[in-house]
Amino acid sequence: MIKWKLLTGNNNPPLIREIKCIGFLHGLKDLFDFNYINFLYFKEDTFIDQELTTTFSEYLKNKFSHDHYFFWNLIDQEKIACKKLITFSNDNSSLDINALNHDQLLIFFKNYLETYKNCTKFLLLNTLMGTIVEKKLEQVLHTKKSLLVNIHKNSTFLFVLSKETETLKFNKEMLKLSMHFNEKKLRQVVEKFAWLNLEDGFGKPFTLEDIKQRILPEKEAKQTLITLEDYSKKVKNEVTKIIKKGDFSKEEQKLYKLMQKLIYYRAKINEDLNKSGFYLLNLFYSFASKFNLTYEELFHLSIEEVKQMIKKNVIPQELIKERVINHAVMMKDQKISILSGNDLNNIQFQSYEKINTDTLIGKCVYPGKLKSSVVIVNSLKDLNKVKDGQVLVTKFTTPYYVPAMQKASAIITDIGGATSHGAILATELGKPCIIGTKIATKILKDGDIVEIDAKNGIIRKLNH
Repeated sequence: MIKWKLLTGNNNPPLIREIKCIGFLHGLKDLFDFNYINFLYFKEDTFIDQELTTTFSEYLKNKFSHDHYFFWNLIDQEKIACKKLITFSNDNSSLDINALNHDQLLIFFKNYLETYKNCTKFLLLNTLMGTIVEKKLEQVLHTKKSLLVNIHKNSTFLFVLSKETETLKFNKEMLKLSMHFNEKKLRQVVEKFAWLNLEDGFGKPFTLEDIKQRILPEKEAKQTLITLEDYSKKVKNEVTKIIKKGDFSKEEQKLYKLMQKLIYYRAKINEDLNKSGFYLLNLFYSFASKFNLTYEELFHLSIEEVKQMIKKNVIPQELIKERVINHAVMMKDQKISILSGNDLNNIQFQSYEKINTDTLIGKCVYPGKLKSSVVIVNSLKDLNKVKDGQVLVTKFTTPYYVPAMQKASAIITDIGGATSHGAILATELGKPCIIGTKIATKILKDGDIVEIDAKNGIIRKLNH
């Protein structure tokens, strides 16, 4: 039985998940001559084969130890691939699907698959590279005797973006809009950032109503913006002092810059996928309508099923209905399968022992001390449970979690590193955040009162 390790989460439909599997598989072969890693998308979770991932991570670590520029080169290739995807999507955004014959439609679909696939093959690599560089930086910091830094507790040193992401710009625009609200500015924010509401290139853009629901009280918005900007300046100044005091070599400084780049491009690749999906949104609506499907139904087909639909107008309606209810996409031994219905019962996971403890330890992303009640979010349907001021505890976060993250007073995750969605968003939102606790969702329950010392990565359960 495969030992599936929880990696992250997403709510992608089958078509997007299948393309991502193909992209990752091709990336392993094209970039590393590595055969494969088993992969599983199940419900809202993403799992990876623990044994094969460990083998590949060791391979990556060895490559990096012999050549630090190896990761830089991969980032450069990622930038080129994402730029090509944006160009393709922009160029085809006004394409009239109804004017294309079947052969022309097939050519468009194949070109879309190719450009999207070439971009997504870097998604997992960013996470794995980030983990390797993060651990290497921790080792470097431990050798600096002049630094009174315990990186395992106060690890904010690692969570600094090389430059602002579009998501951070959006959050600042929202805070400014909350401080000085007017309808014209509201429409401008929606027009500029509507695409951010997609996930990996699929979904619905922000509407005026979506943005209105994110408006904060003026006083709270002003304080949050001041705190966010002050904290950013403070961390950058502290980083400069740490590097100077610790007498970092040029190679060690390059290592730190690489960590910053990986965090930034981990966020940017998702933003580029979303922009691509936004540019092609009307096209895919027309594509679906041409075959009497909805946009959502189209993306619940497999790649081969879309091709057969174009060639022969064959549409597996019953399969679409099953997959909308629930589905899994599995890549095993280089073969990709979309499972639904009774086939989902064949997916097996390891069981875990119950652990009893009142203290949890993780890594600090954004500091802060507070005491509040916990709300556990195990899936998207739980997001509505989050009330203002509660501590959001979850396995991981995805773009769909952002409204709940804004309401929360603090964020705690089971998994994630410096390049994880939760780490990046918490920094951008200015929310106290502890990641990588491993077991927070298993130890805590709704209503538990916790005391959080985010700076030191400590969560204490106060009620028994």
